[in-house]
Amino acid sequence: MELGIFERQLRLMVLLTQNREYSLDELCRKLDMSRRTLYRYLELFRDIGFEVVKQGNVYRLDKSSPFFKEITQLVHFTEDEALTLRHVLDMASGTDVQVRHLRHKLERIYDFGILNAVEADPGQAEKLQQLYEAVKLHRQVV
Repeated sequence: MELGIFERQLRLMVLLTQNREYSLDELCRKLDMSRRTLYRYLELFRDIGFEVVKQGNVYRLDKSSPFFKEITQLVHFTEDEALTLRHVLDMASGTDVQVRHLRHKLERIYDFGILNAVEADPGQAEKLQQLYEAVKLHRQVV
C-alpha cells in the first residue's frame, strides 16, 4: 500500500524522534522515498519550528524544539511517578501484552537504573538530584 504525503511525513517524524539515530540512506529505505523528498521533508520540519540536527550522516529531531516541550509538559512524569508506575506494572501480570508495552515505553524514556539507585540509597539521592538538575539546565557541576 502506497503511503500518502502526510503519512510519510508522520512516519519520518516518528523515526527522527525515537531514541535511535538513522542515516539518510536508512530513512530513505525505511520510508521508500528519494533523498530529494527526504530533504524536502526535513526542510519542512525546520520551517514549522522543529530543530533538525545532523551529526555526521545521522539525522534526528532535537527534543528542545517547541513542539516537544509542549508534548513533554502534557505527558511528562516526575521520577517518583515513573518509578511508581513501574512498580505497579511489575505487580501486574507479566504476560499481558499491554503491560509489556507500557514497561517498554517507560524504559525508553526513563533510566530506571538511576531511579533504583536513588530509592536504594537515600544518602546519594540529593547528590544525584543535583547532578540531574544540572544536566537538564546545561550547568557545570564541580
